[in-house]
Amino acid sequence: MLSDDFELLDPNTLATNEVFSDEDRSTLKRLRSVASENLALLNAELALADLSFEDNNTTSVTLEHINRKRRRKLVVLIAASDVAIAPHKSLPTELLSYIFILAFSRFPTYLPPHGRTGTALVVCQTCSRWRSVALDTPDLWADIIFRYEKGLDPYQTADLVVEYFARCGPLKPLSLDISQWSGSQIPANHQEVMQDVLRRLVVPYASRFRNLKLRLPESEIHSFLTMTHLTFPCLKSIHLECDYSSTDLKFRSPASRVLFPANAPLLTELVVYNFRYNLKVDHTFFPWNQLTRLSCQHTSVTIPQIHAILRRCHNLTVCFLNIDTLISPSDFDISKARIRLLSMQQLFLSFTMDDGPLVGSFLEPLYIPNIKELSITNTTFGSRSQTQEALLALLTRSCHNIEILQISDISLSKTSVSNIARILPSLTTLLIGTDTLLPSDTLKGIAAGMILPKLRCLACKVDDLESAIRMLEYRWEASIVSPDAGSDSSGPAFFMLDYIGQVINHDQAVRVDRLRAMGVEITMTRVQS
Repeated sequence: MLSDDFELLDPNTLATNEVFSDEDRSTLKRLRSVASENLALLNAELALADLSFEDNNTTSVTLEHINRKRRRKLVVLIAASDVAIAPHKSLPTELLSYIFILAFSRFPTYLPPHGRTGTALVVCQTCSRWRSVALDTPDLWADIIFRYEKGLDPYQTADLVVEYFARCGPLKPLSLDISQWSGSQIPANHQEVMQDVLRRLVVPYASRFRNLKLRLPESEIHSFLTMTHLTFPCLKSIHLECDYSSTDLKFRSPASRVLFPANAPLLTELVVYNFRYNLKVDHTFFPWNQLTRLSCQHTSVTIPQIHAILRRCHNLTVCFLNIDTLISPSDFDISKARIRLLSMQQLFLSFTMDDGPLVGSFLEPLYIPNIKELSITNTTFGSRSQTQEALLALLTRSCHNIEILQISDISLSKTSVSNIARILPSLTTLLIGTDTLLPSDTLKGIAAGMILPKLRCLACKVDDLESAIRMLEYRWEASIVSPDAGSDSSGPAFFMLDYIGQVINHDQAVRVDRLRAMGVEITMTRVQS
């Protein structure tokens, strides 16, 4: 039971994690209110004493000293009582745990910790009660990033991961990400370390993983893929990356490999990265029909192989592909049977070799009627007339609702650019590169809202700067007149334009700055024709 004399209370007792009874909390609130009034009166008396012009006698000096001492004590007690009656002190443990989950469960825990305040570890450093609640909340410790870095002992890090997984109890689904080695050279014991990671951190918890991101030597990935006794009933996403230590391999991968055949029924996302040696990705590599997200990057996959894979991926919504157009005998007999990807929303294609006919052969069978974002990149810039025809055919037959189109390092003729703008009225973003010319008549059509009425972002080259500025002004004015969300005309947001011709004059610069002041992000660069 607390004393009714506020000034007799011990501030050290109040400013703790002890949860007071409802009666004591009510008493503290009442006493604190009275103390606040007394503090205000003391402040007023001391202020009047400071303004007094009379000579200070011994009595007044003593009284002022007593008042100042009492004021200091009241300030300390009020601060301590604020801690004692803080709202979170009375929250049930279950609710506090739920708040922690909402705030921190999306932040992975780096092990060993490196001082980031965005993780659940910051909760443990707040107070003993919060620490105890956090340590008893499995969701906060189930998502681990293994820091494989120079200056850290990986075996001690593995011990920490085991300790943190133990906090989650025996049932909580887990997530593990092995970070990329931070040093310039792979350590001599790299393979032994990764074998230890597989043995201690992956195999024992296989039945509990929901996400796995493994960066391993190719031999260890091979070992992982051939562990047929492993089951992954909770696994939804897996990222397999061959690190750059995979240069001298002493094994042969089997002719037929199926990853987790029927052992990962919930798996919908697969990422393979840097498979360049014995491990090959083809239609036998995986039960592709269950995937919704696929990323195959820095991995050599020929056109016939990727076509065979896509024919099995009926549920894909997002796809990243590096496609090898290196000519092989099988490439001359590429099937033209239609590949229907009805669920595809985002498709990102990167072609690794400069061969226009084969790029066109890849695009020809695709049918993606619900695509929202399409990105096509070639690593070698050059003229690809057949690529343009195949691309236009793809856009015409199946991309009627596309919103974002990005074409990089593929030279497009004026006619092709004009046709793209006319056949895709749903586009909000058109990024064809500042080395690709947008014809003046197309610019004028965009300005009038007749072409690309929803366009908000554009990256290209223009040969008529005045028309480009007018286009931006007209589109901005149209969006002001019809600002409602259902309007056919959308205001400009981001424009990156390289222009040919004379240097921008003062009047044009003022108009561009006016648009920037209204929130339009504009980058203009004069280039040689």
